[in-house]
Amino acid sequence: LCQLALLNADVRAWLSEHPWEPLFGALPGGELLVTIMRGQFDPANPSSVSAFLASLGSGEQAALAELLEKQSDRDRREHTVDPLKMAADCWRDLQRRDLERQRDAVAARARQPGLDFDEMMRLQLQARELQQQINALRA
Repeated sequence: LCQLALLNADVRAWLSEHPWEPLFGALPGGELLVTIMRGQFDPANPSSVSAFLASLGSGEQAALAELLEKQSDRDRREHTVDPLKMAADCWRDLQRRDLERQRDAVAARARQPGLDFDEMMRLQLQARELQQQINALRA
């Protein structure tokens, strides 16, 4: 998704229409996606992307340079990939992972000793609702 957001204006616009910040910010490693989405550059303009990359710290530059190199290799092999479909698939996967993380946290809280019955029931209901959302994303 980092590659797509960095190099494809349509994907970047599509992501901008979604609540990306809470999702990306909550995920391990999501900081790089947040940095890309907050960046002021035009994915369709290579010099704009280069200027954006030059504004980053060395660690972020290295990570994104590696992604761009992988993207170049993939572009040479695949020419039929729909970037928006790929972005939507990635988005759903990230949503699913975030919901699974939330469900696991709720389940861990429900296993805490000393919970009263009402709190345990509330947590079980919340875990079930999160699982239903996960199942809907898989469908």
